[in-house]
Amino acid sequence: MKKIAAVAALALLLAACGGSAQQSGTPKADPDALWSAYVSALAKLDSTAVCGLFTSEGAHTFAQAWESADCPGAVSKAGAEVTTPHQTPHTKDTGKQNLVTMTDCGIGALTAKQVEGGWQFSDYQPPSTVGYCGG
Repeated sequence: MKKIAAVAALALLLAACGGSAQQSGTPKADPDALWSAYVSALAKLDSTAVCGLFTSEGAHTFAQAWESADCPGAVSKAGAEVTTPHQTPHTKDTGKQNLVTMTDCGIGALTAKQVEGGWQFSDYQPPSTVGYCGG
């Protein structure tokens, strides 16, 4: 009985954080395609598409950054804040193997991670609330 309760508790925790410890959606072919899909889906407030671009850890970080209980709630908040997303990020940092961090002052910083089958976002930092946003 204790084993069943522990498994149920773990399942609830994983569901709250976006799914399994690996992937939660369909990877994209490369980081640029991933960024483009994110910008397009966020503009449409398509939480299924946006959340599918993240690993479970990334979806959890995204939700936390937007002070939401889950990824779909974060999409609603982020989509309301992001009015003119850029089709390409302002900066790309490819300094780490299998990781690319793309930053846009209106969207924030998204780290793409190479996973089985392509690329997904594994981390998210919200846009800065101070400083200049160059165009």
